Amino acid sequence: MTIDNRKSTDEKQSSASGIKEKKVNTGFRHELILYAVSIFLFIFLVSAVIYFLNEAKKIREANQSVFAKTESQQERVDQRITGLEEAMKQLQDNVNTLSNTLSEMHENRPDSNEDWALAEVEYLLIIATHRLVLEQDVATALKAMEAASLRLESLADSGLIPVRAQITSDMNRLRAVNTVNVTGLSIYLADLVEKVHDLPVKKPELHTPDTGTGESRQARPEKNGRNLSNIFSEIWNELKSLVVIRKTGDVKNVLLLPDQEYFLYQNLRLELENARISVLMRNTENLRTSVRLIINWLQTYFDTSDSGVANILDSLNKMVILKLDPELPDISSSLESLRAYMHQRDTAQVLINNIMIPVSK
Repeated sequence: MTIDNRKSTDEKQSSASGIKEKKVNTGFRHELILYAVSIFLFIFLVSAVIYFLNEAKKIREANQSVFAKTESQQERVDQRITGLEEAMKQLQDNVNTLSNTLSEMHENRPDSNEDWALAEVEYLLIIATHRLVLEQDVATALKAMEAASLRLESLADSGLIPVRAQITSDMNRLRAVNTVNVTGLSIYLADLVEKVHDLPVKKPELHTPDTGTGESRQARPEKNGRNLSNIFSEIWNELKSLVVIRKTGDVKNVLLLPDQEYFLYQNLRLELENARISVLMRNTENLRTSVRLIINWLQTYFDTSDSGVANILDSLNKMVILKLDPELPDISSSLESLRAYMHQRDTAQVLINNIMIPVSK
């Protein structure tokens, strides 16, 4: 019984120690597993943290880059906004200036367009005076004064009646001037210069001698017999009939040689050019001298029976009596009358303004 009990006790002890060993082995394995899992988790967490830190760094760098770009764009936008603000300010200043100017113009605006009309009339009268005094252009001066008169007439202001009367008086004085169409006369003389070589020169007149074959021969008594003295007498009569002498008060035409005709035409051209220059310079004395010389040459050396020469002579005879520089009237009274009216009107306006300002205050 004792041996069996010991065996059973030993078996129980051995089984208990085996169980303990199994428990120890199992616990160690569990600890290893837990330790391994813990290490894995730690490594995983560290890796995750490192990954997230890198991503956060990249995001931060990206944000910084975007922020830098945004700042640069913001600076540009700010600069543009500043420029636009300055432009708007300048535009506003210009608008204010224009508004003030318009306000002043509106305040100073007359009740009608009389100021503009008077300025136009003054300008027209200045043109008329300058054209008459400097250019002796009566036609242009008269046109300018007529335009000024019509402009004043459109105002229908009774205060302008003396000015209109003075302008009308000066216009009548201009119409009374015997003007010469200088341009037309110059063109006519230039045309004559080109037609000089077409004018025919006078041809010398040939007179046939009286041979006595008419009544003188019939009146001679026919004699059947002729002696020597009769023969000499007939010869002498024939010789006398060959020469005819006529006495006249006019100088007969001279036959011109070809080279002389050439110089005649050239001298005539030069004298016509001199006459044209005299017309343009309004030199009456030089014109008359040239025209008289041309008339003398035409009557002496050219065929006056030709229609072209006759027409030229008729025109030149009318040209001799022309006066290129007629006495011109003084039309400055019209301008002076207008300026006196404008001064009187401005003075009255100033007085009215000085009276109205204290009342408005």
